[in-house]
Amino acid sequence: MIGLDAAMGEARVLELLSGAARPAALEHPRAEVQAVLHGGVRTLTRFANSNVIQNMIVDDRRVVMRAIIDGRTGTVDTTDLSPAGLAEARARAIALAAAVRGEAKHPGLAGPADDGAAAAPPALDEATVSLTPAEKVERLAGVFRRADRDGVHLAGRYNTGLLEFAVANSRGVARYHASSVTDAKAFALDGPAGPGTASSYAGAIAVRAADVDLEGISDTAIRKCLMAKRPQPAEPGAHDVLLEPEAVVELLEWLASIGFTSRSFEEETSFQFGRIGTPVTGDVTIADDPACRSGVGIPSPFDWEGVTRRPVTFLEHGVARGVVHDLRSAAVAGCASTGHAVGGGPFPDGHAAPAHVVLAPGRATREELLASMERGLWVTRFHYVNGMLDPRRAVMTGLTRDGTFRIADGKVAGAVTNLRFTDSVLEAFGRIGGIGRELRAVPTWWTELGAFAAPPLLVRGLVFTGVQRE
Repeated sequence: MIGLDAAMGEARVLELLSGAARPAALEHPRAEVQAVLHGGVRTLTRFANSNVIQNMIVDDRRVVMRAIIDGRTGTVDTTDLSPAGLAEARARAIALAAAVRGEAKHPGLAGPADDGAAAAPPALDEATVSLTPAEKVERLAGVFRRADRDGVHLAGRYNTGLLEFAVANSRGVARYHASSVTDAKAFALDGPAGPGTASSYAGAIAVRAADVDLEGISDTAIRKCLMAKRPQPAEPGAHDVLLEPEAVVELLEWLASIGFTSRSFEEETSFQFGRIGTPVTGDVTIADDPACRSGVGIPSPFDWEGVTRRPVTFLEHGVARGVVHDLRSAAVAGCASTGHAVGGGPFPDGHAAPAHVVLAPGRATREELLASMERGLWVTRFHYVNGMLDPRRAVMTGLTRDGTFRIADGKVAGAVTNLRFTDSVLEAFGRIGGIGRELRAVPTWWTELGAFAAPPLLVRGLVFTGVQRE
């Protein structure tokens, strides 16, 4: 088992990082150096065919060393967290930065006066970190018995542990944050995977294991899998749709990528470019909330440059309001960083992206949204979504997955085969028929430091352009 003592801890982490980034240690007189530690210790429990197939403890902490010389950047990743390993990574990062030619793009690292030094919200739950593999297997055993009774196979994961995140640099920034995390996903299938197999999905992510209802998640997946048997074809065309939070978040991830980043604004591909202060969609509000004031998600108080994350509103009742920034993009735009620098990726000079996007909830229950639909579809989630068809209009295409159902007179009237939608999400959000009040956090593919949150959403006339064929 693991416990809070598995954390390296603030004092040890900042001593290591600050030592690696201290000015006296630099191999180049004009180099600035930043060290970022991320990752953690987690119990990873995976299951398939209603059996646990993997139950292991993983330590995946690593450090990213970044050097900046005259505005040019070099970056090195390492899993060697010893002083000698960090010194080697620092020297390599400085050598890379010194070798870069071309335009200087980075304004330099944050200083202590730039970081905001906001207090971190409480995010470390000892009971979650200390949950043992045996305890997790015991909880899953009851879930598997329920699935067996219904003739359904369960697959998925039930991961718990702690994340540590810290930033130190040669200008004196030294910040640390730790969080517990629980991530559960359940996929239900009515038989071996293959053509004709009914499937469904449910999941959750939270700081505390007590806030993740494993039994409820599994029951939802099982129930919707049984409902998904014997699907019938649905015709392409415009259908009213009730989108579950997982489906909404898939769209939000693409909206964030093509419209809420500083780089999309600089490249003039964002649907907000040239339209700040004007309506771009319907009455929907979308913002980045790093403190997770709604009570769902994984809070993180500062970004990969050690700058305090600030709330940023992207769309306010459909009106374009702005994008997130890191230090580099803020210098270009003539504003302050919003604290949204991210590490890695294809942009060595820096990249800013949202990590805690929230679509503001409404007042309706899911049952009320369903009851308001005379005819339509209920979509569990999307996959293979492509949001690059026309970013200026946010045209996207993708497939339904893991449970799509026909709605008639406000009630489920059977399962339908999967369909492909192709529509402008901005135009679709202009046809919202109702917003649910349940806000659910959904883990994203792009970040371990946060999750997006969304309610169920009723959209009128989402355009479907194709249907699944065996």
